[in-house]
Amino acid sequence: MKRIGLVLVSLSLVFLSVGCGGKSLNCSKTQSDQTMEYNLKFDKDDKIKSGTMTLVQKYDKDEVDEDEIDEFIDEMKEEAKENGMKLKVKKGKEKVTFTISFDADKVNEALGSSYDDNSTYDEIQDELKDSDFKCKK
Repeated sequence: MKRIGLVLVSLSLVFLSVGCGGKSLNCSKTQSDQTMEYNLKFDKDDKIKSGTMTLVQKYDKDEVDEDEIDEFIDEMKEEAKENGMKLKVKKGKEKVTFTISFDADKVNEALGSSYDDNSTYDEIQDELKDSDFKCKK
């Protein structure tokens, strides 16, 4: 359950930073058994346009019940659908990969985030770097 909680917290970060068009920003962060990567797109005015977030969560199949993982995947699919986002899931023997695609206008709606479709490239890049993400343009 602890790992599932970590995944939920990590996925919520997805919606804090969104971003296509003129510029793109790719940021990633790896912590123990979890890797998150944002691919954000901005328009010609440096405003968020769209993005994807990929989360790879490794798990020890001896410590985590398969039914728990499946239940969590179903919950994430339902939440993404309710928020108008696309979620792809790839489940392996010892990891689950979530890829969420979203438009900027869904960020605030999903989390009540301080970001919205007017958030700029620099604001998001600074926030991600402050959260220990490594970013490249």
